[in-house]
Amino acid sequence: MAIITGVGGGVTFTGADDDVRAWTIDAEVQVSETTTFDDTTAATFVSNGITYWSGSYERLINDDVAAWSETAGTAGAATFTLNSGRTLSGNIIVTGVGTPVSKTGGVVVQTITFRGNGALTQANPS
Repeated sequence: MAIITGVGGGVTFTGADDDVRAWTIDAEVQVSETTTFDDTTAATFVSNGITYWSGSYERLINDDVAAWSETAGTAGAATFTLNSGRTLSGNIIVTGVGTPVSKTGGVVVQTITFRGNGALTQANPS
């Protein structure tokens, strides 16, 4: 499983920029295994299978961001931007919306969990 994380950067989902504190994407590929046998040898071969990806992000709730603007089941295009400018993008479906929580310093955050729907595309800044 490959884990990609960001502290800062940004997330754009359904056309709106969220003020993101941290995010993570877990990408995993299921492999298919084939084993062959003959009189003298046995061998196992592995091939790529289906790729899955999912993750979460923690967004800040403030005057510009309503706490419940995303709901479970919301689907749309998402772009995750690292501070370096590298982006990861794809379609996601929101699978969970956490209750806003007040952190140290009065910052209110909300966790959004999601599942990828299709390919996860990576691009480096030009």
